[in-house]
Amino acid sequence: MAYIVTMPNLGMSMTTGEVLQWFADRDAAVADGDRLLEIEAEKTTAEIAAKEDGVLRERFADVGDKGPPGVPLAIVADEGADIGDLTAEARSRLDDLEPADTDASAGDDGSEPTADDAEGGAIDDERSTDDAGDSSDGPVGVSPRARRRAAELDVDIHQVTAAVDERMVTEDDVHAWHERQTATPRLTPRAKRRAEELGLDPSDMPVPDDGSAVTADDLDALATGGPASQTVRTERELDGMRGQIADRLSESYRQAVHVTVDRSVDVEALFEAVDAARAEIDGDVSVQDLLLRAVSRALSEHPAFNATFEDGVHRQYEEHNVGIAVDVDDGLLTPVVPDVASKSLSELSATRRNLTERVQAGEYDLDDLAGGTFTVSNLGPLDVDSFTPIINPPEVAILGLGRAEQRAVHTSEGTTSQRHLTMSLSFDHRVVDGADAARFLETISEGVTEPERLLPEGVAVGGGDTDAEEIEPANRQVTASNDDGLAGDVDFGEYAWRFDEPADVGGSGTAPTPVDHFLGSLASCLAVSTRLQAEKYDADLASVDVDVTGQPDHGRIENIDATLTLESDADEETVERIVTSAKRICTVSNLIRDDVGLDVRYERS
Repeated sequence: MAYIVTMPNLGMSMTTGEVLQWFADRDAAVADGDRLLEIEAEKTTAEIAAKEDGVLRERFADVGDKGPPGVPLAIVADEGADIGDLTAEARSRLDDLEPADTDASAGDDGSEPTADDAEGGAIDDERSTDDAGDSSDGPVGVSPRARRRAAELDVDIHQVTAAVDERMVTEDDVHAWHERQTATPRLTPRAKRRAEELGLDPSDMPVPDDGSAVTADDLDALATGGPASQTVRTERELDGMRGQIADRLSESYRQAVHVTVDRSVDVEALFEAVDAARAEIDGDVSVQDLLLRAVSRALSEHPAFNATFEDGVHRQYEEHNVGIAVDVDDGLLTPVVPDVASKSLSELSATRRNLTERVQAGEYDLDDLAGGTFTVSNLGPLDVDSFTPIINPPEVAILGLGRAEQRAVHTSEGTTSQRHLTMSLSFDHRVVDGADAARFLETISEGVTEPERLLPEGVAVGGGDTDAEEIEPANRQVTASNDDGLAGDVDFGEYAWRFDEPADVGGSGTAPTPVDHFLGSLASCLAVSTRLQAEKYDADLASVDVDVTGQPDHGRIENIDATLTLESDADEETVERIVTSAKRICTVSNLIRDDVGLDVRYERS
């Protein structure tokens, strides 16, 4: 048997795939299941394997070539089999592509490609060369003689421009550019006088590109430094996953009419609901799990958002396949939690956590990224208040989540502090309107502020120890009393504690010193902040101990060392993020940020 190897379709939004590497050479024997090549598309990679035993008789693409799903890549057949019909079919399919996709399939002289030509390059090759032109406007090539001449004259060939109406930088262009750079320019009479006034040496002045005389205005610009210089530190071509992301975002903005609406919502009850869920059901339920349930509930009431829009058709889906944006080294991936509405809270939590871990470990497959109908992007763990998310085409909407932050809330009983979160919904205005988006956010807000409807039956919010006496906070106002000696008491609402100084400085040593209390405050603040950040990053944290040491031992503290000992199964990158964020949000450490050095490190127990 014989067959054509084609570019696979990795998803409904895939437009092109790129050949990353070939595992088999032309005329190499391959067995059923052997890897033939690796391609990249949809921000992920896939290997194409042989479907049967045979020989790789033809290859129509080189590494770096790109093409749409279905484009011929190779032919596998028995060694002596006639593949003329298959080759003709492959070439016909290549000829049916857009001209930009098939330029490389013909010989340089416009003739039909030979067998050698067929070794690669039959699909769009976006790699550029210095020595070949194309049909675009402007100079695109450098002749070999020009390159050699540039090397002899120590000329940066990238600085040389081709002559007017020429499409190739020639040796003459290099020579003319070098002469302009090394010649002493002509000065106008006024420019000569201005040069003397400014103390400028004419031999140091560049010759204008058109060979004209240098003017006084040119000298004034030179004396003031001219326009700001731009020294390139580094540059990179966006390829691989980053290139795929760039292509998808460009496509999104070219096609969708983006509009974003924001809404701030009180999430105190949501955090209480998470605590209640963790106490009653199996699994490490997170805030994001309950938010996904709130999103699913909103998608049920507003199905126009659970949809795609392609070729003028707005398709609404039954399943709520919600993509969750995950930050990885090379960019952003969006694995899909399938059919959120059908899952229990514990199932949803396990599925989301498993997906996230596999994506971060690079162990995901193509099915994990396919079939999304709506996307949620959460930058709260990175301490972002709000942002404008970009729609993941062909979906019609995406929800962005910021961090939960404390805000003052004024009520009839006074002022209190509550956690609020900003939700940002970007939607395609071609499909839905602003009023629709407002109602969608309202439905999510109802679920977040009344989270009982998001919890399994029998799980109640606020079901903790109702007999515990609530301590009325004293609004950060404390009172210290000292009646005799160096000891005393500190009162804070319903709480009180003692302070004292060591005997060698006149105290009695019966209680911690004020500095000891401060170091304890810092240690406890770092411990609490670490716990909060672990919850934000959805990381398991069994315990955290904080050891704080002030230096020097006596007198004014100049530096503080804090060591956090964590018992956690999270990976090193996640733990490092947790500790870094904990230091940043710790209110006590912020008090000393500009006055005392604070070194925070961590270790595992």
